[in-house]
Amino acid sequence: CIGNVVGKTIPGNDDVVKPVKEQAENKIDGAVALIMAVGRAMLYEKEDTLSDHIESYGIRSL
Repeated sequence: CIGNVVGKTIPGNDDVVKPVKEQAENKIDGAVALIMAVGRAMLYEKEDTLSDHIESYGIRSL
């Protein structure tokens, strides 16, 4: 899955790299999901304590 991904820069903006397939029949869904998950994890701001989390969001039950 990861081996099917090639990074291509967007014309006019060398800072942005997008994942593309090497061949049309290759699948890159898993690699794209991993890239998105890592991006979200990098932006995550950890709550100090459980109490802080409960104070911010409350307690939810199903």
